[in-house]
This record gives sequence, C-alpha cells and structure tokens, in this order.
Amino acid sequence: MRLPGDDPDERIPNDIQDAIKSNDLKPLRKWLRQWPDPEYEAKQDCLKLAVRESSVATIKTLLSHGTTLTTSSFHKAIEREEPEVFQQLLDHGWDINSTEFEGTALVFVSLLNIVTSLKSFED
Repeated sequence: MRLPGDDPDERIPNDIQDAIKSNDLKPLRKWLRQWPDPEYEAKQDCLKLAVRESSVATIKTLLSHGTTLTTSSFHKAIEREEPEVFQQLLDHGWDINSTEFEGTALVFVSLLNIVTSLKSFED
C-alpha cells in the first residue's frame, strides 16, 4: 500500500512535470526561483525526470539552480549514455572519481560505452 508522498512525481507540480517533459524552461525557471525555494526532494525528483525524458538544457537549468545528483538520477544518466549529460554533471561540480554512489564500476562501464560510441561516431 502506497502512502501519500511515496510517489516522487507527487512532489513535482503537474505543470512543472509538463514543462520538464516538453523542455519548456520558462515555467521551470520561475518555479525554481520562487520563495521559499521548492523542497529539496522535489528538485531531486525533477532532475531524475529530466535525465530520463528531457533535454540537456533542462538538466543544466536544474543543476544551475542547486539541484544535486542522486543515486537514482545518476543511474538514469548511465542508462541514457549521452556524453552531454555527464559533461553537465562535471560542469556543475560532480567529481568523476566520487565513490558516493553504489556500484561505482557502473561509472566506468558507462563512460567506456560513451567513449566507444564517440570513437565509432568519429570513424
């Protein structure tokens, strides 16, 4: 049985979910700039949603407003295998040598896959 608040999407207002899914940065920025700030968990859930379904610009916007990487959003980034996502994480302070997340070997597997993809693209 689920309790209210158990679903991460319940912490994100519907209009913000829609903005993230459609890469509409204006309402997202407005929401991120409100006072008081959106709750920490809601911002983390937004990043997870953005990494899963949105553009790099949306991810950058969230990171620029203090959203931090969680294990869940990190694993979504690995699944996405898009170098630009990892570049945004690095640009916003993520330490590639961090052992913060379980299964750190996943970082190296993912990065190896990305590098291999880039090499194939260059050839």
